[in-house]
Amino acid sequence: MARLLVVVPSDTDPPTRLGEWLTDAGLELDERRVSSGEPLPADLTGVDGLLVLGGPQSSTDPEDVAPELVGVRHLLAQAVAADVPTLAVCLGAQLLAQVAGGGTRVGADGPEVGATLVAKRDAADADPLFGPLPLSPDVLEWHHDEIDRLPPGATLLASNPRYQNQAYRVGEHVYGLQFHIEPDEPLIRQWAESDAVGVAASGLDVDTICARAAAVQPDLAEVWAPFAGRFAELVRAGPAGGATRPAAPDGDCARPGHRRRGPAPGRRPAGPLRLRGRRPGRPAAGRPHARSLGPRAQRAGRPRGRAGGVRAGPHRRPGPRAPLAGPAGRGAGRHRPRPRAGRRPAGPAARLGRAALPAARRPRGVRRPRRPPGRPPRRLGGAGHRRARRGPAQPARAGAADALRRRRGPRRPALGRAAGHRRTGPRPGAGPRAQARLPAGGAVGGRPRPR
Repeated sequence: MARLLVVVPSDTDPPTRLGEWLTDAGLELDERRVSSGEPLPADLTGVDGLLVLGGPQSSTDPEDVAPELVGVRHLLAQAVAADVPTLAVCLGAQLLAQVAGGGTRVGADGPEVGATLVAKRDAADADPLFGPLPLSPDVLEWHHDEIDRLPPGATLLASNPRYQNQAYRVGEHVYGLQFHIEPDEPLIRQWAESDAVGVAASGLDVDTICARAAAVQPDLAEVWAPFAGRFAELVRAGPAGGATRPAAPDGDCARPGHRRRGPAPGRRPAGPLRLRGRRPGRPAAGRPHARSLGPRAQRAGRPRGRAGGVRAGPHRRPGPRAPLAGPAGRGAGRHRPRPRAGRRPAGPAARLGRAALPAARRPRGVRRPRRPPGRPPRRLGGAGHRRARRGPAQPARAGAADALRRRRGPRRPALGRAAGHRRTGPRPGAGPRAQARLPAGGAVGGRPRPR
């Protein structure tokens, strides 16, 4: 049977119904009443889980004022370090926040007393304990201090409008509850009669507070009894306490299912070649060379740099190399003569013959021939123009050319040409078809061209 260590800082807050729920779930409770002088264990050896309850002490009290809380903080620090399944309630949740790196202070909005509601946060839906809870479960509040700062890396699970940090989780198995789920009706009346400051801050009298707390007792049992059962399952599934866990080797982790990150003890860290499963200096199996080929080199059938995947060093002038094997190869390992000074090395398309390749299969990286100097560029939207990734061509708007002409102003006549001048030859750069369409007299047009 799993063993749960129950730490009771004060006799005014015993386990009551929470202890009954955990016992019915199959846990063995080892209860230690600190205020009565019962000693606490030095560590969590042989302990499967930890439960820390509340009390009238303040989490801000120094050690000389509340010496009984020193051992409680020590056990909570061990539980956080070993990730032992832990449930800390009210004062226990405040002490847990302190030892884990958070902070507590006197409540900025005064004491919170009586029955109220808390709201689950989004992170609670994926939590094994808080996931099945309703969206706004009933709880009992009775605290004067607050958790103003959660520990680093803690997950907030529940809040309310008055105090935000109502429930949180540290690590994977350590939980803190600012509210109470364990008091029964006689215990609530005892708290109300002994805490005049808290009752006065609530604005209610003792009977009203007790009546409202009694009205939510069935709902508390319906919601939080299964919660205690899920925590008991977490205690049974988890390993033993931090001191009884097997010592993990260097770089390893004792958590079940956790894989080591890093080399095994006494072994060198694996380099990139060792991680890829091959030895340094040898090419990968099934590849002609160690280095990968680029797209142009794959079409031409040659590797990058020298054959065998080794690039030319800085003392060698790089130049085109012969392919290992291919349609234009001259034998693997033989170098092609270097280009003459002032000329670019021939690319794969030049070596294979540009005319032998159709335009659709032209190798990538080979530029298309430039526009002749005398040919004007095609206008956007003209006949025969194909838009690339812009959709079909749109017709020009009516009046767009006139508006453009008005902005540019009147065109000046070309130099050496007067109005009414007839050209007696084709345009510069005209092709054979334009020359064939010339009239017999050799003049272009019968009247001056409009400007």
